[in-house]
Amino acid sequence: MLHVHFNKMFVIPPILNAAFNAEAIINQKNISNFRSKYNLPGQYWIYVAHYYPHKNHITLLKAYHKLITSSNINPWPLILRGDRVGESREIADTIKKLNLTEYVTILPRLDENELSLLYGAAGAMVFPSLYEGGGIPILEAMACGCPVLSSNLPSIREYGGDSVLYFNAGEVDELVAFMKSLQNDQKLRDSLRQKGLVQSSKYSSDLTISKLLHVYNLMQV
Repeated sequence: MLHVHFNKMFVIPPILNAAFNAEAIINQKNISNFRSKYNLPGQYWIYVAHYYPHKNHITLLKAYHKLITSSNINPWPLILRGDRVGESREIADTIKKLNLTEYVTILPRLDENELSLLYGAAGAMVFPSLYEGGGIPILEAMACGCPVLSSNLPSIREYGGDSVLYFNAGEVDELVAFMKSLQNDQKLRDSLRQKGLVQSSKYSSDLTISKLLHVYNLMQV
């Protein structure tokens, strides 16, 4: 459309904030203090997203309700972290309607250091978004050693590669099955955790700066 030759196009990845670092989280030894501060259990599901319609919180809540009522496992609590915009009223009403009040916690805004602890302390992140231009929360979670279950979007696949467990967005039963599988399978979580740490390392400042310098040098030729 813009008649630009592919040889003159370069993709520069975003830089992942250094605060999202599994090794740093472990060294701080303050995950237990973080759990105590916000009254969080040892294992929980986390979804970090603002309350916009395309973030698909309602489908997640329906799936989570079905996970509770139709399986023989004791589901981890679900922690939501997002600003109260968009569909926040509908989300609150759905939580109440599905009798999920005792299972779902909505956290206030956290600074980056606490957000990294939120990822690091979680059992897994579920990300049911219907549309994404990228996948920054996916990268943040993986960098903190948090396994990720996400909707199968091309933009998220570009970020997550084979380090993420994917399901078809909007498919409640499929999401329930994957949540049950991931919660029950420690080996699967460990595998996703290790793959995620490798994948997220591709978005370091050193690598991005190196690619930028390479492009700048080509432009001077």
